[in-house]
Amino acid sequence: MTARGLSDTISDWENDLSRFKIIAADEAEQKRLGFKKMSKGWAIGTSGWRSALAKDYAQVVLTGMSHEEAAQIRTAKWERIWLETLSTWNLTKKATGKDALTKVNVQQRLKVAIDLRASGAPYRWIAEHLALGKPEALRIRLYRARNVTM
Repeated sequence: MTARGLSDTISDWENDLSRFKIIAADEAEQKRLGFKKMSKGWAIGTSGWRSALAKDYAQVVLTGMSHEEAAQIRTAKWERIWLETLSTWNLTKKATGKDALTKVNVQQRLKVAIDLRASGAPYRWIAEHLALGKPEALRIRLYRARNVTM
């Protein structure tokens, strides 16, 4: 016997598999069992765990996922880049107000913004997290910064 009084035999596994196949084909039974309430989002856990998961699967194509799940993975990726950057600047997430970020060179923040854009982060998200003004102004600054460095 194992946990919860379930045995771990081949016949038990086969019975479970048969039961799962029946449930998979029966929407009414799924509703009765409360499948929709069992989980929300692409990963249940701490933000650190989700960030690690997003890093592990960064190269995985997000096709076949719901829009919400794919968005959560992308956002976790941007968060990871942002948090790694903060640690290089000796800042923490809690200590990042405009005052803390303005002590960091604007050029450094623009370089990070370019990396975040390359990873798909929207201008609004970048401007908010790096205290770089309005998204429209950031777009122009990044365009100019990329053209100067190329």
